[in-house]
Amino acid sequence: MTEPMQPQTPVEVLDAFAPAAALGERICPFPREGDLRSRLEAARYLMAPMAGVTDAAYRLMARRAGAGLAYTEMVSVAGIHYGGETGGQKTWELVLPLDPEPDIAVQLFGSKPEQFREAASRVQERLQGRLALIDINMACPVPKVT
Repeated sequence: MTEPMQPQTPVEVLDAFAPAAALGERICPFPREGDLRSRLEAARYLMAPMAGVTDAAYRLMARRAGAGLAYTEMVSVAGIHYGGETGGQKTWELVLPLDPEPDIAVQLFGSKPEQFREAASRVQERLQGRLALIDINMACPVPKVT
């Protein structure tokens, strides 16, 4: 007798346990029309960025629980800059949404304006229509980030 397959990916785990957690079956994209204020008002609930917490599995869970928008973990602009055009795989893993995520908000942190400019451009280029917004972290009190 073979044992049933255990869920392996974040999507499989979520699909397997979502009913028991009373999570929705689908994710609605963040509104694209209007100014940012009206888009945020329409979304009602957001999942904030949290260093070391907001990975893809957490974002998917939050979105299926009703969050209108989910953020990446805080992404270092220096990581994007020094990773080069093809490097920085670990940094890009923080940025790139999983297939079920219709869109994502990316929070950048750093200290050099020229690296912010470069990182914002590269994130926008790489995510294109799946980028809901870029947020610049300017006041996170967590020692790991500051």
